[in-house]
Amino acid sequence: MDGSRCLGAVFRTRPLLAAVRLRPLLPHEAGEPLAVQAVPSSPSSSALPAVVVRRGPVDVLTCPAHLVFDEDEAGSVSSDGDSSQARLYTNILSDLVAEATTGASGTLVAYGGSGSGKSHSILGYGDQPGLIPRATLELFRLAAARRQQLQVWCSFLEVHQERLIDLLAPRAADHLEAAPDASRLLEVLELPGKGAQVIGLTECAVQSISEVQELVDFGLKRRAVASRLLGARGRSHTVLYLNFSTPQGDILADESCQEAEPERTRLTFVDCAASEQRGRDPSLDGLWEALSDLAEGGSRARGLGRSFYRRSRLTQLLQDSLGGHERLVLLATITPTLCGAQEAQASLQLIQAAVDASAALLRNGREGLVSAPLGSRTNDLLRKELEVLRRKLLTEAALPRPGQEVGLKARAEALQRALQEREAVAVPFSQQLQQAELLREAQQSSLEVLGISSEEDLDQGAPYLMRLSSDPMLTGCLVHALGPGPLVLGAAVDTSTGGLLLEGLGMAPRHCQVTATVDGRLWIANLEPGRARLRVNGRPLETSHAEPLFHGDRVQLGWAHELQLVCGGRDDTLEIALEADCASSRPLHLLAEEATALAKELVSDPTDGWFHERFEVTTSAGGYGQAFRLQDSASTIVEGSVADQEAQLAVRSVLWSNEQGP
Repeated sequence: MDGSRCLGAVFRTRPLLAAVRLRPLLPHEAGEPLAVQAVPSSPSSSALPAVVVRRGPVDVLTCPAHLVFDEDEAGSVSSDGDSSQARLYTNILSDLVAEATTGASGTLVAYGGSGSGKSHSILGYGDQPGLIPRATLELFRLAAARRQQLQVWCSFLEVHQERLIDLLAPRAADHLEAAPDASRLLEVLELPGKGAQVIGLTECAVQSISEVQELVDFGLKRRAVASRLLGARGRSHTVLYLNFSTPQGDILADESCQEAEPERTRLTFVDCAASEQRGRDPSLDGLWEALSDLAEGGSRARGLGRSFYRRSRLTQLLQDSLGGHERLVLLATITPTLCGAQEAQASLQLIQAAVDASAALLRNGREGLVSAPLGSRTNDLLRKELEVLRRKLLTEAALPRPGQEVGLKARAEALQRALQEREAVAVPFSQQLQQAELLREAQQSSLEVLGISSEEDLDQGAPYLMRLSSDPMLTGCLVHALGPGPLVLGAAVDTSTGGLLLEGLGMAPRHCQVTATVDGRLWIANLEPGRARLRVNGRPLETSHAEPLFHGDRVQLGWAHELQLVCGGRDDTLEIALEADCASSRPLHLLAEEATALAKELVSDPTDGWFHERFEVTTSAGGYGQAFRLQDSASTIVEGSVADQEAQLAVRSVLWSNEQGP
């Protein structure tokens, strides 16, 4: 049975291609009524390649997407041996990759609700690789077929509440206090005719798809390490850049030519935050607003230039593709069941706005515009603008308004940083590959400092703890090998002596201890009985008495982490689907009562000096937070409106000091 039907012929209105993918039903959804289904359109229709039907208050929603993929069975293979993932790539991305090898940059944006298959479509896993690994493989394949030397660089970042986070930067730990400082190292710089460039972003030279996959895996581990709240899901955007040099005669082969840097083309892959975050996430709101304004073609979309895209970080990064300067593919993933009907409707509305925006750009004559690739001429532009700014700063008469000097200085500093970065990487590609190897070693060392094990560390038969996550792409990407003897887990443990650092909501400095005995058995004990929240398979452990652990057991620590024990070596077949009572799959608002009780408990006992630093939980309703705070042991709680069951909890910071109470 063909598991993926592509409804409608390939119908493109340049520079945008829109696609909708309906997720197949999961085993536990069998028999549920469908809210969304796809039916083919009329073969003679050139304006409506496919239609999506929604059962409910609205009988029919016409979907303007150029392609609609109806998935019958997850991972199924057609009679010709082609998987649904492969057909998705062939239909929506293969042309974009082929055009990129000729110098035309392109962007893929994936949008959808939680559990709709968005991340699976982009990243994939196992024998069902997604769009990114397939595009990377095709990029290297095309270069080999044309016998061209191809230089490729990879960057990976996260956009979380308008903060840019470098996912490839090796750091010993993502402490909450250090996170804002780290994000300020990344800055978006707009270059005339060149699009937006992120200053301070790690760029790693790669030679194969396996090296790209290693970098993506490290970035996902960075995201998993930063997770400090059970049930937090789909709250950030990830952006992967593949920059590569376009074929320019012999310039690719001449590594000694440092003055004439090869022209660069860029492929961008954006995995948007879950659509449920709309109204809470500025970048998601900005994307909607930008597409709506572009579709209407009103005054907000005309004559504003780059300021039109400065409404959010995401739109600023996507200004070339949204403005018609780059090819854009927009993929909306949809859950077909009744529980996903509301998000399905929102996804279709976004598709409608995107197609209308593309049509408006065509009417305004923007079709076919392409940003100039980054190359050696970019350095000349940076130097010229920097020189102009410096002259303005030296001449007071050139400053027509008070305060303009501040803006000019900031721009000059950003240009100087960008120029220094570009000059630093203007070295032979072979030397950049050596630097990339050093970067990968530093990345692995930073994971080892946190007690995170690599695949090589998992000896055959050795037990390990696997971190679970409500995000399926993060589940299992962090593992911790269990050697003989005790292992202390907590928010202030010494990782150099084998401790496992786990920070987050409700995590004590020394939370619990897992011990492997000589007879191969495993035991767990609560090191802060009565204070530290510790559960095994949902059952609380409230005493210091050690209890046995067995293969498959799930351990919850505080309100931040859930681990699963795996014995007998790497077990890829282990069922890790979370049960309904598992905190990792529970909506965050269901944890409100527990969080409230914890905050009141901390304040009620002034002798617990080791809680003294700060405890804060905020709701994200309307973008404003009401908070519980604990500042010193005698402070009072400022209670917010946690009764609003629609508001989701978001941890702003949970800091536990190393001091023990008197």
